[in-house]
Amino acid sequence: MVTLGLYWDINEVLSYNALFNLIYGIRGFGKTYGCKQYAIKDFLKNKNQFLYLRRYDSEFSENKNFFLKMIPHFSDHEFSVDGYEYKIDEEVCGYSKCLSTSMKQKSNEYPYVDKIIFDEFLITGTTERYLPDEITLFYNIYETVARGRDIQVFFLGNSLYQVNPYFLEFNIHPGPMGKIICHNDILSQNAGSLEFIEARKNSRFGKIVRGSRYESSSIDGDFYDTSNNFIAKKTGKCKFICNIKINNRIYGIWQNDYLYVSKDIQRNNITYCFKLSDHDNNTIMADRLKKSPILSLVCKCYINNDLRFESPVMETDIREIMKLYYRR
Repeated sequence: MVTLGLYWDINEVLSYNALFNLIYGIRGFGKTYGCKQYAIKDFLKNKNQFLYLRRYDSEFSENKNFFLKMIPHFSDHEFSVDGYEYKIDEEVCGYSKCLSTSMKQKSNEYPYVDKIIFDEFLITGTTERYLPDEITLFYNIYETVARGRDIQVFFLGNSLYQVNPYFLEFNIHPGPMGKIICHNDILSQNAGSLEFIEARKNSRFGKIVRGSRYESSSIDGDFYDTSNNFIAKKTGKCKFICNIKINNRIYGIWQNDYLYVSKDIQRNNITYCFKLSDHDNNTIMADRLKKSPILSLVCKCYINNDLRFESPVMETDIREIMKLYYRR
């Protein structure tokens, strides 16, 4: 386990020079603060600008306070927010952009932007929802800003649900607290420290929420969907739904109280596949993934913790199917 200090330090992440940096973990650990501070220093020294990205326009309701926590540390400078522009000493240092309305907005050029800060990229799953085809929307924004350049992205979020479009797209498996994992220009870090957790637990609020689900996620940094044991064999009287084929392996989908992915199949029944590499004379290609009832059922049950697997390999395969689903 890598133990960080009381608050998150961006410098170790920067040393990897990865293009996409997914930083998730304990609430309040200073992820957003650290990125803002880095962006301000980089502008003051090199005049490099940033793009601050959020999912919904409503998330910019307090945009006027964007620099509030930064002002005491840069007292020699004047900060302001003018519409979609962030300014330091009356010079534009950055821009804000909304993912949900990005396709409706005219395409602007950002020749001096060299970093994107995507704040709260992981959602709570209660009042918020991921956007339809969200990954493609993000890629479009990235291309609009980058225009062929290498623009670093910092995805910032709290530990909520590890089953999400971004972890699926970039094949992220949460690691130990503090550990940095970097592969193929994609970096991920479960940001947190024992020192910070101890301080939070010993606070007056920490004592009130002790033993609650909120403490587990927001203070301990546990994902909501890691507390259940997803590995289980089907039990009782299960109804057979269909067969699915993924990575040249065929599984049976069964249902009672839970939806089960099992090695037990029924060869005389329909077998769906989702990739051309799995398609043969005995399969039906589910080409319209978003309209596939079986795939929608599998994804819904997975997100609601109502899906069980007989082995970890099965779970990995289902994650790949979900990745295909969310990309459409």
